[in-house]
Amino acid sequence: MIARREQAATGGSSSGTAPARGSVLVLALWTLFFLSALALAVAAYVGGGIGLASAMKADRAGYFAAKAGVGQAIAVIVADTNNWDALTEDWSGSEEYFSDVAMAAVRGAPSAAGRFTASWFEERDDGKRRERYGLSDEESRINLNKRSDSAVLRALLQRVGRVDAVKARRIADAIIDWRDADDLQLTDGAENSYYQALPTAYECGNGPLKSAEELLLVREVGPDLFVRLEPYITVYGSGKVNINTAGPTVLATLGDAVTGERNPASDSLAAGIVAFRDRGNVFEKADEVGIVRRLQRAGGLADAEVGLLRRMMRYLSVGSTCFRGVITGTPGSMAAGGGADGGPSGERTVTFVFDRTERARLMWRED
Repeated sequence: MIARREQAATGGSSSGTAPARGSVLVLALWTLFFLSALALAVAAYVGGGIGLASAMKADRAGYFAAKAGVGQAIAVIVADTNNWDALTEDWSGSEEYFSDVAMAAVRGAPSAAGRFTASWFEERDDGKRRERYGLSDEESRINLNKRSDSAVLRALLQRVGRVDAVKARRIADAIIDWRDADDLQLTDGAENSYYQALPTAYECGNGPLKSAEELLLVREVGPDLFVRLEPYITVYGSGKVNINTAGPTVLATLGDAVTGERNPASDSLAAGIVAFRDRGNVFEKADEVGIVRRLQRAGGLADAEVGLLRRMMRYLSVGSTCFRGVITGTPGSMAAGGGADGGPSGERTVTFVFDRTERARLMWRED
């Protein structure tokens, strides 16, 4: 009897242990699952934080590389102290100073701290644009505020904006009404009464435009027209156009302005001036007789072109005061956090305008 009870007891103990062991195994598996999920969640959270920190570090490095490029650009501009400015000078085109320039490593870092490039696109007389490493000058554009009378504005709107003569006059008068301080409306202009009557009313400028984009507030200037005008206009600088740097479109526009219509001589004269400059020539003085003589010796001018140039001289100069830079900075390999392997590149672009005469920064935009 005792033996049987012991056997039964032993048998009972064996059959009760199997479910308990199974429960422990299931619990262990669930625990392992939850720990794995927690580990993955923590890894994702930490990885995201590390990625964000890396991106912020690269972004900051790219920004400071761009700022270093701005400093270099200003130094080059200030160092140019002659009485004329031309596309042959370092500020306008120098790969040494402005193309993929490496910043020195800091604290003995084994790689460059960052690199910067400054570039702009020069208009050619074939209608194409050529990239140059350096800065552009604001006096190569037509100033919306200074020395741009109705004739210049109308010529610009017709040649560049591609609007007809009637609409060009309306917009030109509206621009003049926008920038003058009074409320006396020109024949085809628009003053405060017009803007106040709009569904979304706003005040007329009654002062110089503060940016080229402000032109979009002027009556009948829509986005499409502005996009066509933007490469050729400015609100910075002396107001005179630099004959050494202006592209063929701006020069031809001034020719149209003095004749009051689209003029083939404007195009041929502009092409002749650009060709003269392409041979390395520079006009060092805004001397009408001297400029005409040099162009005639270089390749000749038709009588119509000579007369046109003489009349254009009131709009022309040989120097510039304000310069525009578009500087792109990229971080070095350490700061970039392995950008070549798919990490953040950290590229940043700064656009600025610097007034050399006043030693002042007039515009600053970060992208």
